[in-house]
Amino acid sequence: GGIQLVMSYTLTSVSPYAEGKRRMAHCCVMKDSNIILLGGYMESESGQFQFLAPFWQENAPVYHSRMELYQYNTTTDKWRLLETGGCTDSPHFSGGCAAVVGDALYTLCGFNDDRTNSVYKLDFQTMEWDYVQTDPHSELPSKRDKFCAWVFEKRIFVFGGFGPPDKMKADFVCMDEYSGWNNSVHVFDTETNKWSELITQGRRPCPRAAHAGTTYRNKGYVFGGRLQDRRMNDLHCLDLEMGTWSGQIDAVGVQPQGRSWHSLSMASSDFLFLYGGLNTEYEILGDGWVFNIPTCEWIRVIADPPCVPTRMWHTSCSSGDGKVYVFGGSSTSVFAHEETSFHGKHMLIFQCCVSSLSRLCIDFVVHHPDLLQDFISDLPAVLRKQIEARLSSS
Repeated sequence: GGIQLVMSYTLTSVSPYAEGKRRMAHCCVMKDSNIILLGGYMESESGQFQFLAPFWQENAPVYHSRMELYQYNTTTDKWRLLETGGCTDSPHFSGGCAAVVGDALYTLCGFNDDRTNSVYKLDFQTMEWDYVQTDPHSELPSKRDKFCAWVFEKRIFVFGGFGPPDKMKADFVCMDEYSGWNNSVHVFDTETNKWSELITQGRRPCPRAAHAGTTYRNKGYVFGGRLQDRRMNDLHCLDLEMGTWSGQIDAVGVQPQGRSWHSLSMASSDFLFLYGGLNTEYEILGDGWVFNIPTCEWIRVIADPPCVPTRMWHTSCSSGDGKVYVFGGSSTSVFAHEETSFHGKHMLIFQCCVSSLSRLCIDFVVHHPDLLQDFISDLPAVLRKQIEARLSSS
């Protein structure tokens, strides 16, 4: 039942640099036309994965360093390894968030042998990392991972997550005496390096972790996530200017099933794109859904070709040409302790809406070089360089 949408997708090979560094619980961000990938972890070097094994055990997961960044150019379809310098303290980074503000990349909170609320900053001009000394009068978030973040006007908003109980004005649900789920909104101001807890208005979502969020203009959207044994399918929106929650958005039509460790991206100015995750029965999902913001309607995606890979704890980024890029994650549940973890070895590219005429023309030239080879040299320099870069990577 419900409205369905046919959507094409492609599988592309991963970066030759990242091939040997499979990952989940990582971060990806867009900087101009580039996707930047960092952090996360994979199964042990032996190939056997034990989710909660201490880092000193043989089958413990291998954590990746934030010092190595992988850049994918969505115009040329080429990967680059970006090496960075500077602060090497606590380089391993998983389950946190990354955000681009101006000419800097920030990583916040996450997991590094233990949960943290530290902030690190990469200057894109110098490619040097710095540990950010936060304002001493800050209202620090609790140490947490598995949260979501939104960026608005040089501020980074952190919502929810899993970690120890702490002094916060929001709700907290204990799993045990050491940790649990929260629904706090903390804001990091990149101009003052100060944290504050946002006192929101409206009906806020219940505490959760392993949810997914995305930003559109002055709105932060969040879908699903886990609270205790529940995996939810509710959609909420926070006005980042006013600090007001929408309450659960009353969506029309058939709803996606509850899930955690999924992804949510802006596919266009009117559409959110939801993909994958883990459901209540611990099944890995490969379904896609589009949420029409003006009509508040969920639309089930019928993929072409039909067999979409399943993924959980992956990342996604959207570009300006109607595409959503999905990287990494696992196709086996991290709760199946005895299994080998199968990480996604391809990047999925979902074509959520029609690309620009410029992109369609470049794609045609790249796919038919013999027909148009003699005319490439006559194109404007910017277009010519893009096409030549695409051709060299084909």
